[in-house]
Amino acid sequence: MPSHHATPRWTRHFVYRAERTRTTWKFRFGLLVLLGGALWTTRGWWTVALASSLVCDANRAPSDAILVENFNVEYLVFERAAELRDRIRALEAERLAGT
Repeated sequence: MPSHHATPRWTRHFVYRAERTRTTWKFRFGLLVLLGGALWTTRGWWTVALASSLVCDANRAPSDAILVENFNVEYLVFERAAELRDRIRALEAERLAGT
């Protein structure tokens, strides 16, 4: 007489056995629905965290350096950067001379 395995019948909805044990499409679909539901339920938390990571802080603290790449020498931004550089150098020279 062939021996029957003592596995419950309800397990066929989650796994099946052939050459190897794999999950069924019902289990994969259920897992996808569960993950989708978890994302939908917690969207108020992770969307705020994601959005705040994309927004830059409005920090008005003075910078130590200005990085400007010089692709077009006659561009107004470069002229303004040169004026600022000269102004900073003049202020540093006055501060050093006054010390």
